[in-house]
Amino acid sequence: MNDSQQTQQNNQQTADWAWVEALPVSALVISDDRIVLAINAAGEDEFGYSSEELVGNPADFLVPAYAWPPTGDGITLNLAAETASGAVNPVDVFLGPANLNGQNAYLAMVESLEYESEETDEESHSAVRELLTDIGRIVSS
Repeated sequence: MNDSQQTQQNNQQTADWAWVEALPVSALVISDDRIVLAINAAGEDEFGYSSEELVGNPADFLVPAYAWPPTGDGITLNLAAETASGAVNPVDVFLGPANLNGQNAYLAMVESLEYESEETDEESHSAVRELLTDIGRIVSS
């Protein structure tokens, strides 16, 4: 593949995943072999990593081996994710299949629990989990 074809393929891939950037939560696109393919700006802000640092590298900092591969409509996990600063924060992760223009991949949508106030209750957590699950089902269909 020449440079022009590679640039065209990269531009197409960026356009295909533009919807990931529009998600209101941190989101990563992960390949079948657990490699980060894309991360949105919300994810960069939350974790402190740039897309250049993550894309092409294993998603081990977020997706444990026991949760891979997700099956069916996906799973929601209560995990700890490490930020670029070394902090380990509790997160809820929805991990589910996504079809990106014929390419099978997985979408990880992440909600950090670090900044929640003491007033946050289980009802709030349930609403967010339900929203993440609904978004995941839409994406995987």
